Amino acid sequence: MLVSLFACKILEMKKPLLIGAICLSIAALITLFSGCGQSQTRAPKAPKIDISEESWDFGTVKIGSDIKHTIIIKNTGSDKLTLYAYPSCPACMYLELEKYSIPPKSETKLHIKIVETQAGPYEGFITVDSNDPAQQQKKLTVKGTFINQ
Repeated sequence: MLVSLFACKILEMKKPLLIGAICLSIAALITLFSGCGQSQTRAPKAPKIDISEESWDFGTVKIGSDIKHTIIIKNTGSDKLTLYAYPSCPACMYLELEKYSIPPKSETKLHIKIVETQAGPYEGFITVDSNDPAQQQKKLTVKGTFINQ
């Protein structure tokens, strides 16, 4: 009934108004049903860095000891994660990153080796740069104490 009343009213209008009303009705229907059954917002693809530990205390060790440790770095995001890691003291801390590019839902290992020749407390840092938009730089702490043999 409502449709027939609407049609009669439109027929009473002039021809240009009739065409305009039809176009407007079609546009309204397209707008109304264009997103039906689909999600309107999608999260953008992005990498997400997840580091197994951000601080490592190796305790008290003798100078010349073989001090090695491995940290796991995961990409829990939905896009490729690109990494670069560097130590605060390149002369006493050596790093080996197994992969510089990690696909989504994958991981890599960061191997750390400490070589110190002086007794006393030690504190070093590892900076991990990534393309994670939420955490472009992470700072990891390595500490302990070296004693004479």
